[in-house]
Amino acid sequence: MARPVELRGDNRVREVVVERTELDGSGGAKGTGETFVIAADLVVRSVGYRGLALPGVPFDEDRNVIPHVDGRVQCDGAAVSGEYVAGWIKRGPTGIIGTNKKDAAATVASLLADCDKLPVAPMSSPSDFDAWLTESGKQVVDNLGWRAIDSAERALGAGKDRDRTTIQNTEDLLKAAKLTQA
Repeated sequence: MARPVELRGDNRVREVVVERTELDGSGGAKGTGETFVIAADLVVRSVGYRGLALPGVPFDEDRNVIPHVDGRVQCDGAAVSGEYVAGWIKRGPTGIIGTNKKDAAATVASLLADCDKLPVAPMSSPSDFDAWLTESGKQVVDNLGWRAIDSAERALGAGKDRDRTTIQNTEDLLKAAKLTQA
């Protein structure tokens, strides 16, 4: 394992100095002091990621992930019925695109194995589901709302010479979807 520690070059990048790392025993990595150099003409900056706790959902503050066993959310050592997790919030910001696919497949396998034990909502039609959402006070973003969000994110990105800028909080997403008063 390693982490970049320095970019070198005159007027453009030529080398990346990288420090070897080792596991620190708590799920993180620490530098060893040993470095090596990689020739480079391009450096791509990562935007980073840090999982955030959600109200009512178990959360490991040290690792910034939702605790789980095989994708089943865990609380006090027991699986929480009907709650599953995948992706970076499951394992932290690691891996490649293929890692996410394999990770999601493992969670889906757990969900399918549990399917017969999961509670079934007493709904016989899509309109029953819509009524339940309305009664529970949930705001629904339909396809038109999603298109409005997509358009708003693209407009935000255009001002920054990007394809889009992701709207990151619920209130602003609902405003973009035109579900709340501006």
